[in-house]
Amino acid sequence: MSKELELLSQKISDFGSKLDDFSQILVAISRLEDRQMQYADTLKRLFGSIEKFEAKVDNSERRLLELIERLDKRLDAVEDQQIKNNQRLAFAERFFWILVTASTGLVMYYLRG
Repeated sequence: MSKELELLSQKISDFGSKLDDFSQILVAISRLEDRQMQYADTLKRLFGSIEKFEAKVDNSERRLLELIERLDKRLDAVEDQQIKNNQRLAFAERFFWILVTASTGLVMYYLRG
């Protein structure tokens, strides 16, 4: 009988140690679940921040495109004005040389004659 008691005592001791191990595992699982919830909250905050940042980037991109469009229109206007100015300058330069040539011809005509 004492051998049976000893065997039973050993089994109870083994069962107790297994219960201790099981309770430690349950505590570890509980801690993991807490960390997982903390990480989930952190991820929600991060995703919220990312969404806000994306909205700011989209707004900045839209404003930048509007600015580029306005600058492109202004550049087109400046280019058109430059073309007109170049045409006027070319006409004035030709007219000047015509006057110089005619004046020189007139002076030479009166000097010769």
